[in-house]
Amino acid sequence: MKKSIISIIALSLMLSLIAFNQPAFAAEPKTINLSDLEEGQVLEIYEDSMLNIDTDKRLSQINVYYCDLTIKGSETLTLDDNEYNENSGIFSFGSGKITINSGSITSNDSLIGNYIINGGTIKINEQTVGMNDKSFSSPRGFRQSDDNGYFIMNDGMVCASEILYSGKDSNVTINGGHIECTDNIVASNINIGENEYVTSPWNAVPSESFSSAIYHHPLLSLGEDPYGSIKVIPKSEINFVEGISISESACTLSKGEHKQLSVSFSPEDVTNKNVTWSSSDNNVANVSDDGVVTGFGSGTAVITAKSEDGNFEATCEITVSDPDEGKIKEGLKIEFSDYSNDTKKPTIKVSYNGYILKEGNDYTINYDNDNDAPGVTIVIPD
Repeated sequence: MKKSIISIIALSLMLSLIAFNQPAFAAEPKTINLSDLEEGQVLEIYEDSMLNIDTDKRLSQINVYYCDLTIKGSETLTLDDNEYNENSGIFSFGSGKITINSGSITSNDSLIGNYIINGGTIKINEQTVGMNDKSFSSPRGFRQSDDNGYFIMNDGMVCASEILYSGKDSNVTINGGHIECTDNIVASNINIGENEYVTSPWNAVPSESFSSAIYHHPLLSLGEDPYGSIKVIPKSEINFVEGISISESACTLSKGEHKQLSVSFSPEDVTNKNVTWSSSDNNVANVSDDGVVTGFGSGTAVITAKSEDGNFEATCEITVSDPDEGKIKEGLKIEFSDYSNDTKKPTIKVSYNGYILKEGNDYTINYDNDNDAPGVTIVIPD
């Protein structure tokens, strides 16, 4: 009998321990349908919630207090206070997160907090702000200044002025999707997934940010220019350069003659067609940024085109001849014709040592329309 009682007590104790160790089921997030909200209202959220964008509607702003918010849907949410556009975004207070899975969101102010973007399209407009009778562009984007703040992009499309996570140990992670920023991506840590690629600036990597001095701790910035545009897209959408060639491998020019060179890419539909041009001897032949070669002196020079993607090179050998070499030099000569007070813009021919120079390439003209003393200024670069 005593043994039976002990067994029952042991069994009861074991069952109570099992019950005690059972995980507590988290409450289901509250569902909020955008269609149930009033046009232009401020949405205040105090518990874990799911906002369903089931219709097109404008809200003034969304405030999230110490909880999580998930956003999904197939329609468009516009955040615009219709007056100042200074408090019309999403503001998260505390360490909660905001997850955007689908839908379209357009905001006239920043989205502040910790964000996980799994899909959808988010567009945050840059604002024009007036001050002291002047206006300037004020950036808007994703922001968080708290320590350990984070922005994670897994899919979807984000267009904004900036992604600025300035707290200590903050993280911006881009695993997928499309990002276009007109200014900066800044954080303590910036991680670009192996399936993503920075196309503007091409193949840029995070570097020390000028903002470090402002926030007094190390920060990284994505891009070469502190205020340059940033573009990140899936690597699968890029056609990388495999080789380049120049339209001619060799040609002969007279002194003062021009020749347009062009580059062909392999494959033809590459994503990045930017090239830089250079000459082995500018005293013989000079090349412009768009591949126009000008003969300057007798001799041979090699013109090189180098692709930004992959650093592939192609060359063209230029031989410059001077048929008047040894003759008396005329120097710089400027001729005017058809010049009257009515036209104010004469026909101008500029030559050097008998060779006709090309306007826009070898020299530029600035017209002076002063009625008392009409004239022109011709600028010839060094």
